[in-house]
Amino acid sequence: MLGVVRLCLVAAILAVVFSSCPVGAQDDFTVDDAYRSIPHQQTPFSSKQTELAPRESAYLKELFFLTDLAMRARVLVMVNVYHGRGGMDIRDYNTEVGMIFQSMDALETPPGLDKAQKLIIESVLEQYEFLNEWAAATGDKRANIKKSYARHKLVQSSHKKLLKAYSLLMKNFPRETRHNKQAFYDHLCALDFL
Repeated sequence: MLGVVRLCLVAAILAVVFSSCPVGAQDDFTVDDAYRSIPHQQTPFSSKQTELAPRESAYLKELFFLTDLAMRARVLVMVNVYHGRGGMDIRDYNTEVGMIFQSMDALETPPGLDKAQKLIIESVLEQYEFLNEWAAATGDKRANIKKSYARHKLVQSSHKKLLKAYSLLMKNFPRETRHNKQAFYDHLCALDFL
């Protein structure tokens, strides 16, 4: 029952998101706009409110900047694949996500954070694969994906990887400030489909 309620809630939220993003507005659509359209609380990681070493703090700030860009791109392309128009074309999405992957690969990952980073990259890659599959689908297959995408194996796997990444961050930084622990959650939750 909870799964059905959650799927109905997701569908209702998506209807609002997809109807509120004007066609051709992708250049003006910010990360802040994406958070509001999901809707999800936005708690930026703060280097000023941290117990972490400077290297770890700088890394997480950059990593979360990139996850926010990936979330923004996903929101925009979903407008397109959901309605078949508007938002961001899949080719533009692929280009943006390709640049995000390159930036993530270039990050100097502090010791102990490589597993969390790997899970986050794999999660975004699975979202990328899913969205490309959806964009390429036609007819009944496209309609079926639209109705039940939350149950798709790539969406589910992506979700599980983000949960694991969050757990690793919480385990690695048990003494981090409450603000930044909330930022861990908000950044990864916003990146998640579910």
